[in-house]
Amino acid sequence: METAIAGIVLVVFLAGVIEGLQEFVLGKYLHGWTMWAVSVAAGVVLALGFGAELYGPLMREIDVQAPNIWFDRVLTGATIGLGSQGVHYVIGWLKSAKKTDQL
Repeated sequence: METAIAGIVLVVFLAGVIEGLQEFVLGKYLHGWTMWAVSVAAGVVLALGFGAELYGPLMREIDVQAPNIWFDRVLTGATIGLGSQGVHYVIGWLKSAKKTDQL
């Protein structure tokens, strides 16, 4: 469980970094789909650079086969790139899994 919590903390931190980039840097020049694509790409680069894995550790906690490590990092990067929206999605998923006793 410690690995899953460390992954969540790292993802929340990196999502905050992306959110800041969106608000203060990218928002001046990019809008709509372009902003989304650049943000997701930046999130994937950060996840690969930091070796962030979110979904694998969470899935192992509920006894589900974890995805390939590179797929996990790219999916984690996409979550990071979505900023707070991606983090809220993961938190909602965790809450629904906990209600059904999957965690």
